[in-house]
Amino acid sequence: MALGEDQIAAAWDANAATWVEHVRAGYDLYRDLFTLPAFLGFIPDLDGQRVIDLGCGEGYNTRLLAPGRQDDRVRSVDPDDRGRARERAGRAARHPL
Repeated sequence: MALGEDQIAAAWDANAATWVEHVRAGYDLYRDLFTLPAFLGFIPDLDGQRVIDLGCGEGYNTRLLAPGRQDDRVRSVDPDDRGRARERAGRAARHPL
């Protein structure tokens, strides 16, 4: 049975505070050791490109992609209505598309 958009958003929201706390404390070792290197290995050169981070969660990849870029080139979107990504990402996540 597939979950609907509202159910997915509710599940994320119910776990978001704990997830953000653990990610920012460095507990997401799987991401650090495997997911992030694979992600960085397959994305193309983004110089001069506009980037959107869909399902940005707490904004880690948005912050990773935003440094050295014009703020209007990187956007993040997530169903989290409490703005956890915006807490740290600054302008790059303040104005989702």
